[in-house]
Amino acid sequence: MTDHGYILGSHGNWGGMFDCQQLVHIPLIIWSPTSADRKRRTAALTSTLDLMPTFMDWHEAEPPLHVHGKSLCHVLDGDEDHRDAVLYSYFGKDINLADGRYTYCRQPLPDSFLYHHTALPCAFRDFIDRDTLAKSESGVFLKSAHDIPHLRIRTPSYRHGNAPEFNPIYGIVADPQQKIPSAPRVSRPSSQAE
Repeated sequence: MTDHGYILGSHGNWGGMFDCQQLVHIPLIIWSPTSADRKRRTAALTSTLDLMPTFMDWHEAEPPLHVHGKSLCHVLDGDEDHRDAVLYSYFGKDINLADGRYTYCRQPLPDSFLYHHTALPCAFRDFIDRDTLAKSESGVFLKSAHDIPHLRIRTPSYRHGNAPEFNPIYGIVADPQQKIPSAPRVSRPSSQAE
């Protein structure tokens, strides 16, 4: 498996775009010594979050309570029902929800922000600069930190390149290249007469 794909010029971009299928629909190949059918494909929706619970299940260990992933062992045994949808994103960018047929891309609100929690003064590509570190807060902000102090750094959210002015929905079965975004329809409840 991998953590993401590459678009390499698809959609007229090399990066900074929405999380299209070429980036997020990644291969996952599992060989299980206990699986009856070893040459099978599945359409079950999975996530990289499911890997650790799967390894723990193989070794008859219980994952910690805060883990969001689910073991894939039942999928390896032929069960296609694993998740109704998956949620995915890059840090600070839009959040996407996909059910295997449609993908909904929720854009961040203007001037919104999130927090980068870390115990190391490193970002994705380099060390965090001194000015940013000076503005960070130090403490225990996450329950999952188990009382270990860490930094909380306020970080602006951002829209992907070429983002439309609405939160798009893509029909990935009919439009696998995701060229035609559609705006969600919002139905308002009608007022009921007394």
